[in-house]
Amino acid sequence: MRRLRSGFTLIELLVVIAIIGVLIALLLPAVQSAREAARRAQCVNNLKQIGIAMHNYHDMAGVLPPGHRTAVFGTFQVYILPYIEQVNMYNSYNQYGRYWSPGTTSGGGNGPANQLRYGSPPNLTVTRSIVNNLLCPSDGEKPSDRSIYNGITWHNYAVNFGNGDIYQSLGTVGGGYTVGIYPDAPWLGAAFSDADTTQRFYPSRGRCYGFADFRDGTSNTLLAGELIKGMGADLRGFTWWGDAVSASTYLSPNSSLPDVQNSAGYCRSLVDGNPPCVVATTSQPPTYAFRSRHPGGVNMVFGDGSVRFIKNTINLFTWRALGTTRGGEVLSADQL
Repeated sequence: MRRLRSGFTLIELLVVIAIIGVLIALLLPAVQSAREAARRAQCVNNLKQIGIAMHNYHDMAGVLPPGHRTAVFGTFQVYILPYIEQVNMYNSYNQYGRYWSPGTTSGGGNGPANQLRYGSPPNLTVTRSIVNNLLCPSDGEKPSDRSIYNGITWHNYAVNFGNGDIYQSLGTVGGGYTVGIYPDAPWLGAAFSDADTTQRFYPSRGRCYGFADFRDGTSNTLLAGELIKGMGADLRGFTWWGDAVSASTYLSPNSSLPDVQNSAGYCRSLVDGNPPCVVATTSQPPTYAFRSRHPGGVNMVFGDGSVRFIKNTINLFTWRALGTTRGGEVLSADQL
């Protein structure tokens, strides 16, 4: 008597494989969604730490830290280092950089203090470092390349320079060049500006702002938010440099419209996943949008320290109102 062998027929095996394939197809998006939720939670935590650091700095100094100092002598990122457990890094950064020679307020620009920039040898120990608290994992890692800009690193957060461009919609800024303005977005105050006192090319320059300047209220004013790091030589996210931390609300979150950069060499539009960008003109001044890799919006920290997810579909006028400190706009929670 022959014994029957137990096993699968070819049809049964194919059915099992098909079922496994369907299960994997159903499971994979859920896994990816869970991973993105974890990454987004880390970004939220980073922004909360930035908000706390800003408040601690304000408690100490009576004002918020500089947005930057003449672009090349330090950004907010340097000034909050002691408040995000990076005291040694802060102490290693040489903050005596100035364009002008000591005792002068114009002309020259090649004095010894001008050699103390973010990319100068005394500061490379700091600016070649990666600060994990300032990286959003949703944006991934930027490959390390010492051949680009001397090995200086990119990060993911910028501060609010208002509702217009990085020169805060004030047109001619001196220094031998002129930029345009956005007539549809008059500058109505900002949380941050260029704090360098040696080159007051426009009215908001040469000072830091405190919460007392937030006439619209801290809960209605943005402090900082997310950026996408530029790949290759693209300078978006190059946050040891002043322009890269000077984002505004003129463009909506994750706008399909391009960021406007100062130079063609800084912009690699739509290459290696970079967002769109163009070069500044007299009608389009340098402008950076808040951007992220999160589906549907960006995380932002407000003046009261709260972190909220702002959708890409937010009304543009509401978004621009969040960028001002003295616009006098009336905002409702259901508009965000």
